[in-house]
Amino acid sequence: MLGLLVAAVLGSTMAVFSGGVNAAATCCCVDLLATPGEPADPARTVRRARWLTIGFGLGSIGLAFVASAIGGLVKESVGVVGLVEGPLLGLFSLAIFSRAADARAAATGLAVGLAAMLYVGVGNALCPTAGEQAGTGCAFLAPGGFVLSIFWTAAAGAAITFVVGEAAGRCRRRRAAPPRAAGSTAPAVDREPFLQARLQDLAF
Repeated sequence: MLGLLVAAVLGSTMAVFSGGVNAAATCCCVDLLATPGEPADPARTVRRARWLTIGFGLGSIGLAFVASAIGGLVKESVGVVGLVEGPLLGLFSLAIFSRAADARAAATGLAVGLAAMLYVGVGNALCPTAGEQAGTGCAFLAPGGFVLSIFWTAAAGAAITFVVGEAAGRCRRRRAAPPRAAGSTAPAVDREPFLQARLQDLAF
């Protein structure tokens, strides 16, 4: 029974891991290494994808060897993903729900959100717990001994990005609005679908 359990865990892990490695290699070939405007050579693309798959596999094996030195691998991965994905979630929330944020306001919110998450990440790394002051920098990185939990980093990053982007969009719209005579009413504005338009604006 123990051997069957180990075989099941190993088989499921290999199935998931192989898909992730192949997806990473394909993403690099299609999005990073492909030349825009030129037709791709199928044989060259397959050969490049195979070498990238080997590279990603070896890198993952090396990471497995040093995982014990890192500590809680799941905890660290959740923290890193939350620091990056939170501002991206706020950016897409701006594109879907905000009527005031344009491309510049959304970029401002994303920049502020990433900077705030960088501050949180450095604080969590240098001042791991509220009661442990690892250095004098903790007075700035963790004021009052407060350290944000890694499980709240994504929500915090999304909220900061959305609030800053919404505020920046409202400020830009207020400055760009023409002066209106007293007693006049604003004309109705036909608003386009915000998601498609803003995502096209943010496609750098």
